[in-house]
Amino acid sequence: MNRQSMDLKPALPLKKLYWLVLGIGAALPTWAAAPVSPFAERPFSVDGSVARFVNENPPKPNFLFIFDTSNTMGQAMPTGETRLAAAKSSLQSIISRYNNDFNWSMVTVPGVSSIDSAINGGYTTGARISSLLGSINTTNYGTPMTSRYLDAAKIAIDGIEYSCQRSYIVLMSDGETGQNTWQAIRNKLNDYRLRDGRTLSTYFGGLPSNYCASWENGYPWRARHFCGDQTAIQRSNYSFGAANAASIIQNSLRPWPTPVLTQTWSASTYDNVGTASNGYDITSPLNTNDSLRINKDGRFFTKNTGYSVTDNNTYALNYKDGVSYFSHILAVKDAKTQGVDREGRSWNNTLFPKQVIQTYSISFADPSTLSGNAHYFLATSSALSPAGYERDINTTPLSTQVTASEKMGVPGYYNASSQAALTQAFDNIMAEIKKQEPRVNASGQSISTSSPTASMSMQDSPLSNYAAYLTLDSGLWSSRLLFRSLQTGSDEEKVPDYSARTILVNDGNNVVNIDQTNRQLYGLKTDIETTVGLIPWLKRPVNQSDTAIESAVTARLPDPAQRTVASYRVRTDLPGDNARMMADVIGAPILNMLDNGQGQKRYMVTAANDGMLYAFKYTGNTDYPYQLALNYMPAAMQRESTDGSDTIAKALPEIATTGYGSSTAQPHLYLHNGGMEYRTTSATAGAAQQTFLAAALGQGARGAYVVNIAGKDRRNSLVNVGLDADNAAWQTSVPVFETNKSASNKLGYTISTPRIGLVATEWLDVVNNKPDITKGVRNYLFLANGYEAKNTAVPHDGTPTLYIYDILAQEFGSSGFSTVSDSSSGKLIKTIPVSGAYTIANGFDRNYTALSTPTLVDTNADNIFDTAYAGDSGGNIYRFTLKGNTKDWKAVKIYSGETTIGAGGKQVATQPITTAPAVFRKADGTYVVMVGSGSDIFPSDLTNTYQQVMLGIFDDPAASEVPAVRQSQLVKQIFTTATTGANQYDYVSNNAVPDKAKGWVLMLDETSAERIVTSPSVHTHTVFVTTRSYRPRVIKSNTPTVSAPYTCGYVETTETSGAARALQLNVLTGSAPTGESSRIQLLDTGLLNGYYPASLRLDGAASDINLLSPSSTKQPSINVNGQGQSGEDGLIAEAPAIRNSCVATNDYKAVMVDQSGVRTFNIEAPLCNTSVRRISWREIF
Repeated sequence: MNRQSMDLKPALPLKKLYWLVLGIGAALPTWAAAPVSPFAERPFSVDGSVARFVNENPPKPNFLFIFDTSNTMGQAMPTGETRLAAAKSSLQSIISRYNNDFNWSMVTVPGVSSIDSAINGGYTTGARISSLLGSINTTNYGTPMTSRYLDAAKIAIDGIEYSCQRSYIVLMSDGETGQNTWQAIRNKLNDYRLRDGRTLSTYFGGLPSNYCASWENGYPWRARHFCGDQTAIQRSNYSFGAANAASIIQNSLRPWPTPVLTQTWSASTYDNVGTASNGYDITSPLNTNDSLRINKDGRFFTKNTGYSVTDNNTYALNYKDGVSYFSHILAVKDAKTQGVDREGRSWNNTLFPKQVIQTYSISFADPSTLSGNAHYFLATSSALSPAGYERDINTTPLSTQVTASEKMGVPGYYNASSQAALTQAFDNIMAEIKKQEPRVNASGQSISTSSPTASMSMQDSPLSNYAAYLTLDSGLWSSRLLFRSLQTGSDEEKVPDYSARTILVNDGNNVVNIDQTNRQLYGLKTDIETTVGLIPWLKRPVNQSDTAIESAVTARLPDPAQRTVASYRVRTDLPGDNARMMADVIGAPILNMLDNGQGQKRYMVTAANDGMLYAFKYTGNTDYPYQLALNYMPAAMQRESTDGSDTIAKALPEIATTGYGSSTAQPHLYLHNGGMEYRTTSATAGAAQQTFLAAALGQGARGAYVVNIAGKDRRNSLVNVGLDADNAAWQTSVPVFETNKSASNKLGYTISTPRIGLVATEWLDVVNNKPDITKGVRNYLFLANGYEAKNTAVPHDGTPTLYIYDILAQEFGSSGFSTVSDSSSGKLIKTIPVSGAYTIANGFDRNYTALSTPTLVDTNADNIFDTAYAGDSGGNIYRFTLKGNTKDWKAVKIYSGETTIGAGGKQVATQPITTAPAVFRKADGTYVVMVGSGSDIFPSDLTNTYQQVMLGIFDDPAASEVPAVRQSQLVKQIFTTATTGANQYDYVSNNAVPDKAKGWVLMLDETSAERIVTSPSVHTHTVFVTTRSYRPRVIKSNTPTVSAPYTCGYVETTETSGAARALQLNVLTGSAPTGESSRIQLLDTGLLNGYYPASLRLDGAASDINLLSPSSTKQPSINVNGQGQSGEDGLIAEAPAIRNSCVATNDYKAVMVDQSGVRTFNIEAPLCNTSVRRISWREIF
């Protein structure tokens, strides 16, 4: 079947993504830290809708203390100070630290009239509360905690003035609660009126008939006195133990473990007189002398029997009693249901429809005390699961089946035995509050715009002809690597095997297995969390789910204060789910390399935003053609610090935390999304061939690294390197070097691709471009300096700069292998700063100091690079001369980017270059340097409407100094209005380009903010490149109707949709291709004035275009235009083919991905005569 293209649809549903980001100002106090990344939080290439709060003046949360001043608070703590003194001192310390972050109030237990009068049923400043604390002394009275809690509840409900305002109660006591009377509870419920006119009973509802206000030290006569009926007496007698201090043996279904409820009881007044029904019971409840027998399941206890009791009584201690009944209702039941708040918003508005009040508890009681600890544990809002809360509200019968989340140790309950412990409890409460920002994240699936790759062979088998591409799930923040058959009509899709993962970590000093890393590397609090939590979460065991990992951490670290990750994020339910096995891949390409002789590539590599390289090895398995062999993590790479405090490793707890990527408080992080290039060294002079890969960290960190993939060690041909070595040797066979990670590191975020190339350091004739190829030939890494950190304390070059490193410190000349004594692997050989960059000193609005990916060029066909081209963030283009002694290497500007006058009269660069140029060698030995402009790196890029361009600059690399070309000197081409093929194709003008022209420029669509952020590929006389357009639409909603002192702000929603075009342009004119040029085969369209369409419209954002031929098996590192690329270095003594106007066989395909999946197109190209030697080639980046 003759098809013009083959669209390989993804085997997953695609839908528009809507992402609601609730900003910090809307819900968090001012001390919540904002992310410091200078980049956009999510990729624009994912269609979606981002909503953020615009709010610079949010209401402060309300914080109310219930402060125990009963006589027992005068008792000494183990440290010697009284409980009251410790509480006062700790609370005053907390207030001094968080004074301006909250509205403050206080209720004492029992009530102190002077305090109540000063508070006046409302909130005040922290300073006022601190002053009042100084006047508090103990009161010779009991602890009517339940009764006073209702006073606090009234203040808390009335104190909520804004729909987004949060409210907290912190209950502090030394344990036992007493002096609560049924009458006092009932009176307050019926008589207290809220500001909206409701009584408390209207809000809380009627009390259950078996409600018990207080547990009075376990004595039945007190329980009967305060609870009032027989059922309550039965329920309240939970604390009856046995004689001789025997412990209660707890039933595992109850929500508290022993020994917390260990209590002794003297049974001196009881006799064993017979049997009774189940449950604790007083046989004659109306008898006033209370000297009655107690039974359990028909067994009776008398003095000195020594019996122990198993508590399996449904009516035992229950969260429907005391404070817990009210605190759980406050935690889930809407406190404001009618009318509007101070800004005129409905209390039930869609953004903040529910106002609730959370209760925390701090107990000073001895941990072995029974009822006090249990009372305050159950009073904590989080002591029960949400289902349990709803049971409170609905007053349905309590099930004896209590979930694991209802066990002791929940966030919010603390036992403090010293002032330091009390202060720590407060700090933990503050930490819990900081985690409670509301967030909504609607997940969805799409296609990653990372460059796809393909394996093509003359053999006709699914494992020989396939495309590898990546999906992107922005809900799970994961990607899936999929292999799709390129056979016509096949929908077959395969996945890798992840069962043999090895993770190597460079900790800044050594490369070790991840199991050997420590908590300090990740910034974790405990070794337990490192080994039980984060490391398994990163390793993704196929026999341990994320839920199981979280459960294991909770079991070992029940106190939340011991943890760094509050809750480990569950990516998928099943441990072996393919969607769990990789983090999201955004920007990093897929590289395959090293033909195995049977039509397959031995290795495939990509990188993901968990900070790790992913290296897959071909298996030959028909179901799982590749297996993940290795993850490599450059863990110590710096981000926004110079002292190691912000590294890739220290960002990992953030990506592992529940809620990651769902809000501005927990943004999506880029940890490894830079470009990559590989090289197989030359076999010149019989040297062993070694394959290594260079990778940049992109928006993830400020650096790059090199690792071995396969082959033989050039120093010893008998030794395997990389993944060809035994697994046990990978710690030494894989690493090559990483860039500087000290305080002197000036590299920015390396959003570029490192380039690898052979260069000459000794020359016979620089003027005539003749290097000494026998010696002084080195393999160097060329790295752009990147984008400066947001932290201004981090050093950065003051101008775009090219960094050059020695990779192996070895000789690569034709005289043969040797080591280099004056160098070392990873040594920084030279930096080349440019002249003429756009900076503040030159009158610009900011410093445009980031160099973009360089392109290496061999201009004289000797397999040695002598020239490089690169653009910068100001839109300028530079030529780097790599001839002569390295100290003489320099840069010259050949093109000046467009500018305009901005605010304040400062110049603004309008056409940034963020990708690598491609080159075409003209017949006279000069070059066309082609690159597009545009950026999608920073948040402002989404709404940037400056017109972008595709440039073709004519340059003579032999010219030492030339005036920089301006855009006004270029021949302009524009898109015409004529379209065909159901509006799928576009045409461009064909303005003549004179011989003396400086080049050409194609103006992209300004109305859609079309831009080019992918690298071009050249095939004969045609340059192929994809464009992207993002269409944002800003909508304001949830705006207030009334001006108030504070505000819940409004929601600004930016809806984004994407579009793309695949351009095919004549390299010499910038117009559309003719019949003499390579072009995508489009059978349903024809010529327009002798020209083919210049563009094909794609579905959503697209990757760059890969050009591949199934008849080629070996990829050279230099293409027919002399441009460097991933591949194998040629022999120094043999010149590569340079015929670039035709091809030997017409079997090339263009492979790309858009939001429809993998797309392949046949390429039609002019054929050479059979006498012309053709080598295979491929343009990727």
